[in-house]
Amino acid sequence: KERCQKMKLPLVITPLVCSAAFALNAATVHVSEQTGESFRKADGSKEKPYKDLQAALDKVQPGDTILLAAGNYLGTSNRGYLIMTIPVNLMGGYTTDFANRDVLKNRTLIQPDASQNGTARSNASLSLGDPNKPRSFKAEGGIVIDGIIFDRGLSNGYHPTKGKPAD
Repeated sequence: KERCQKMKLPLVITPLVCSAAFALNAATVHVSEQTGESFRKADGSKEKPYKDLQAALDKVQPGDTILLAAGNYLGTSNRGYLIMTIPVNLMGGYTTDFANRDVLKNRTLIQPDASQNGTARSNASLSLGDPNKPRSFKAEGGIVIDGIIFDRGLSNGYHPTKGKPAD
């Protein structure tokens, strides 16, 4: 919106021009748990992907696409949840070199385990918008989330001495 407001276009054509501008300026960012680098060293390219999906979510612009290689993404410092504050596309199932996509073979997960329960609080695996600001997420251009397995099944914690419940 800021870019389009600076252009000072008439109100009627502004949404059309802005939508086209976002589509033309949309970037593709790469994230790989296995081969990625810290947000200080990575640039999001195929050659220097981010290791941390949350770092990529914090760097992208509305309409960008994040490609995810196989791996388990748990947020910064493995906190067990991710926050998307702007509308972007998330596409999982890529090989670590991003040459091929097979969502069954290259499993992309958001699957926290019991050790993340203390840091995840009651957040969703992926929150759309700031959880502290309800209704803050505006996905006017739409978003696509594809090829990602969301699974909180491993986050079930059982008592260390009493074990699992019967049945």
